Amino acid sequence: THNGVVRSGADVWIIGGRIGSHPGRVTDNVWIYNLNNGSWRRGPNLPTPGAAGGAALVNNKIHWFGGIDANASCDVNNHFVYDFGQPDGGWKNITANAAMPSPRNHFSTAVVDGIIYAMGGQYGHDNCPGKRTNDTALVHAFNPNTNDWSRKADMPNINSHSEPGTFVYKNE
Repeated sequence: THNGVVRSGADVWIIGGRIGSHPGRVTDNVWIYNLNNGSWRRGPNLPTPGAAGGAALVNNKIHWFGGIDANASCDVNNHFVYDFGQPDGGWKNITANAAMPSPRNHFSTAVVDGIIYAMGGQYGHDNCPGKRTNDTALVHAFNPNTNDWSRKADMPNINSHSEPGTFVYKNE
């Protein structure tokens, strides 16, 4: 659970998340399911365990960002990129230049016109020290061409945990 999912051709990438009996430990595992032959294979592990973050495929690169730490307690601003054009390079950590602003977890992610959107989400998780768990209406967009995040208009209501119900339809 709590993993990111992207599809590249016939391959569905299951990135990070929690594994094992509920609630499960946070993992750095990446698994790839091939829709054509119905088989699983291991993908390149994330640089650090992460769950409840965002995953998006843009310009032949997977972005994994935000979410919760390996202890499943605090939000992280991590931003990692996997380039299909340079698979031997593995995941690159671009957090120093493109950290997720206002780190949070359980937000929705969508890609429209090559821009990655992080919508809503939750601050704090499972008793992060000094943090209360709060949902947010915050929206940010990441432009992979400029490596910049920008703040967008807030959603009309606070919202979190709607990741599986978020999708792009007719480029909206």
